This record gives sequence, C-alpha cells and structure tokens, in this order.
Amino acid sequence: MPRSKNKRHKPTPSSSRPAPRKRPFSPRRLVRGVLIAVAILAVPAAWFAMEAWQAREVSDLSVIGGGEPVVVQVHEPGCTSCEQLLEQAQEARSRLDEELTLRRANIASSSGRRFAYEYGVSQSTLVLFDARGGVVDIKRGVVPADELEADFIALQELPRPRRR
Repeated sequence: MPRSKNKRHKPTPSSSRPAPRKRPFSPRRLVRGVLIAVAILAVPAAWFAMEAWQAREVSDLSVIGGGEPVVVQVHEPGCTSCEQLLEQAQEARSRLDEELTLRRANIASSSGRRFAYEYGVSQSTLVLFDARGGVVDIKRGVVPADELEADFIALQELPRPRRR
C-alpha cells in the first residue's frame, strides 16, 4: 500500500522528545544575554589591563634620580637566575622598614637593552642607584637576600637631596 503524503511520521520510542519550540524575539532576553557576555568578558579584560599597567609601572625607569633610591634589576623573560634574583630582592625588600623602589629593565625590549648597554650590565644583575641617580653598586648573579638586605639598608641611609 503506498504511503500518503498527508500522514505524519510517528516518532520511534528513542526519539519521543518533542521538538523544541522556537521562542519569539524578546528584547529583555537579548539585553540579559548581552549583560552576561559583558560580565564574563570584563573579568579577563580588567585582569589584562591591570597586568599591563603593572608591567609599565615596574619597567618605568624615569624614577631614577627622582629623590629616592632605586634598585633596577636587568632581566630577560624565561631566565631562571633572573627569577631567583628577583625573589631574593623582593624578600630583602620586604624586610625593610621603609619602602624601596624596585624596577625591572627587560633586555628583550629596546629600552631595557639601552639601559643594560648604558651601565655595562647583562641579565641577572641589580643596579643600585642613590637618590640623585648615581650608581652606588652593581650586583651580578643571584645574591642571597641577607646580603641584599644589608645593601638596601645602606642605600637607604645615603643622604638625599633637599627638596626646594
């Protein structure tokens, strides 16, 4: 017997689920979806912006000679001895009574290479500047935190220029 075109296909027991109904357009649902998407994307965007801001601040070498002592670490991304030196410097800095400015010169960037060339240093190096911007000491390689702490204290005790 031939099948009639008007007969509906009966679903098999495995596909007995009704077809989903298409919802009519709703501006309220659209706005809610957009707000959820913005909220989801805002967190990584804010994190990225904060990381970029911190990276700029950490690499800002214009503070040298600004009336406060500064320590600049010359580093290269991915360098394990550079990371060890940074850990030691941060540990020594955390033991100080006063805040000490710590900056990083990335030799993978043009400004970092320029800095390293100007002071004749390479990666895994700390350059200690007095408040006037003069080089007080250069520490090459990974230096223990105790030694750095003593150097940082001596750096902070140097005379500072008078403010006018």
